Amino acid sequence: MGWAFQDKHKLHDEIGPIFTLVTPAANEVTIADPEAAHAVLARRKDYIKPAVMYEQLNVFGRNLNTVEGEDWQRHRRLTAPSFNEKTSSLVWEEARRQATSMVSAWAQKGSQGTTEVVADTATLALHVLTCAGFGETYSFNEGVSQVAKGHEMTYRDSLSLCLANIITFAIIPKRYLTLSFFPRKLRTLGQAVQEFQQYMEEILARERASGAKGKSETPNLMSALVKASDEDSQAKESGRHSKLGLTDEEIFGNLFAYHLAGHETTANTVAYAL
Repeated sequence: MGWAFQDKHKLHDEIGPIFTLVTPAANEVTIADPEAAHAVLARRKDYIKPAVMYEQLNVFGRNLNTVEGEDWQRHRRLTAPSFNEKTSSLVWEEARRQATSMVSAWAQKGSQGTTEVVADTATLALHVLTCAGFGETYSFNEGVSQVAKGHEMTYRDSLSLCLANIITFAIIPKRYLTLSFFPRKLRTLGQAVQEFQQYMEEILARERASGAKGKSETPNLMSALVKASDEDSQAKESGRHSKLGLTDEEIFGNLFAYHLAGHETTANTVAYAL
């Protein structure tokens, strides 16, 4: 997690709220002052994020976390509308449905209770995220815990492996992970990347098919991103350069980024609260 996690505020107590670490490669400014931190975050054009620190998040494509400037504004404008009151209502209802099913499953185990709290809250969080993000609903006991046709890994397992090994992607490009001379653990991670990519491509294809038939009823992140991507494609086909939409790779990148931000953190918070 880095030295700051272990050190907490000790070093700042010694030398002040802001200090600069000078190295041959770069100068790193460390801030522990709310007003200064707010000023840095509010002035995005003056304080550009170092791209190298976020490269591992580009494993499935560029996304809101890894772009800056006009690209960041484009990603922000196209993804933000999905987070509204309607989506909040959908999240609440789906969370209530999944939680009710989870508690029922625990009750059926009788006095022995459960030892799978973390795994179960991970399933709950993933199902809620999938519903709000993609408009796909699953039952708590089945759904994405089952291997889909044409796959060798479940949606949940492929996603979980990718999330748990995010640092690995900064060291080894994903295209090399399936090479035969790599350890089995890395080859399994490579398979998870391919499986999750395939799952996202299938969801994207279903959403486009539903949109073409006028059946995309529930606003969600996927439908918003698909609409943006199609606008971009139509603009390119007509010979106009467009920065309004998103490419398929950018759709996949943003989907993974929102999984990364919303899945494991929510699951662990709920598990800790229980």
